[in-house]
Amino acid sequence: FYTIITFFATGFYALGIKIGHCYGENKNNPQIKALFHNGILLALCLVFPAMLLMLLLPSLLQVFGQDPHLVELAKPFFYFGALSMIPMMINSAINQYFTAIGHPKIAFYLSIITFPLIICLSYGLVLGKWGLPKLAMGGITGASFIVDICITVIAIMIACHAKWSKVYGVFSRPYGLNYHMVYQIVSLGWPIALQVSGELAAMTVAAYLMGLFGSSALAAQQIVGQFTLLFVMISIGLSSAVSILVSHGYGERNLNAITQTCKAGCVFGLMVSGLFALGFLVFPKTFILLKFL
Repeated sequence: FYTIITFFATGFYALGIKIGHCYGENKNNPQIKALFHNGILLALCLVFPAMLLMLLLPSLLQVFGQDPHLVELAKPFFYFGALSMIPMMINSAINQYFTAIGHPKIAFYLSIITFPLIICLSYGLVLGKWGLPKLAMGGITGASFIVDICITVIAIMIACHAKWSKVYGVFSRPYGLNYHMVYQIVSLGWPIALQVSGELAAMTVAAYLMGLFGSSALAAQQIVGQFTLLFVMISIGLSSAVSILVSHGYGERNLNAITQTCKAGCVFGLMVSGLFALGFLVFPKTFILLKFL
């Protein structure tokens, strides 16, 4: 599930890079609006293959030899997950727009709002609390779908009415599909998506393989995988920030800014990876115990 989400979401890093380039050239560049429109159209087009993949995942589990009873339990998770791809894809495009024009805090604040809402609503939908339907595993992605729809509406309102966004008129006419822009986004985005999602796909396959050794081995792999995923997500955020700042510098033709950004990104990346490596080597039992608190 997260491999598919990451594949489609990280592909939109290309949209942030392209908009960031235009923003660096001219902060009132009309190409920003055109890129945003084509990014949203691309998101709407990619929703269909993303949903289809989600719906096919129960069959994939059977191919990997999973217990048919467990597959039945997991089906609602993937069905609601397919629906949640609609707001997730749109949010990915809008968040890249916010970040590229120098307002990444908007995406951050929306994430802060999303986190507790999904936790509370998941609790209600998974267990059937507060008069809500009991959806079991489907309640997790069902909660994400409901909350993400609300967050998408808020993000659109911010993009329409915020003073710093109004100047671009991203939701004003004319609308239009520019195949060249879509091609640029896809050609730049798919290598990023393959690289990042490939790492998660490897972790997914490892989980299926570890399951063959029994529930204890699978549980141990899942604990390790959660901390690995945390490191991967931090690395993804760092790489996205560096990419957009470099695109700003490239648009401004500022070689010094590009160089300094790359150096800072490498140093910060080494610091983060070093801290994780140190933690895994020195405090492995502490990390394991955290999972049981």
